[in-house]
Amino acid sequence: MKILSGDSIRDGRKFFEAIEFAAKASAEKLTQAILAKAFRGELVPTEAELARREDDSYEPASALLARIKTGREVKGNLKHSNKSKTAPKNMLTKGIN
Repeated sequence: MKILSGDSIRDGRKFFEAIEFAAKASAEKLTQAILAKAFRGELVPTEAELARREDDSYEPASALLARIKTGREVKGNLKHSNKSKTAPKNMLTKGIN
């Protein structure tokens, strides 16, 4: 069994400290890279990609919002057109006393 001198132990310790420092720096860079990819949406497939894989139709959010807006406008127009055709209840009963 070889007995290590103090200098060898200090050199070995410095070596492992340098490896630890490099590993921590690499881990930090990797963490930042993963977070950047996550915020860009690159870690999971998009809804459109999933729909294409499954041969399913996909409606983008802009199209969905336009369809909802159109539906609300049509519904609002129907309400206004119905109100103009019928008299309010208080007008029907106003002169009856």
